[in-house]
Amino acid sequence: MSGLDGVGAELAKEKSMEGKSDPTATSVWAAFRDKGHVELVEEMQPLARPVGARFCERMTSKHDVYAVVCEFADEESAQKGAKAAANARFKNREVLERRSATCAIHRTSDSAEAVAEAKRMKEVFLSL
Repeated sequence: MSGLDGVGAELAKEKSMEGKSDPTATSVWAAFRDKGHVELVEEMQPLARPVGARFCERMTSKHDVYAVVCEFADEESAQKGAKAAANARFKNREVLERRSATCAIHRTSDSAEAVAEAKRMKEVFLSL
């Protein structure tokens, strides 16, 4: 099996674990759209294993705010995952915890729109 085949298999395995946390990635994205009025333009699945998660999903907003929601087995695992995901080298990035999920919000712009969007995403995630 080549390296890419191995990554594909790992992503498929992680995808089968989707939806088993509280909140789920799907419910977070729906809340971003419905409550936060955030227009999401891109979605992808990064590997969850590096932060100890069961499943992660990344979305990009219209204003280049990236959010990665990771689902964990329990709250303790989510706390460890948040620490693993925190990286001081990233400017304008915050990692939040909510029960058995984390949400890393990273904005690549200092525009008023990006700042406001990141703030709404944070508020919505913490309200779930």
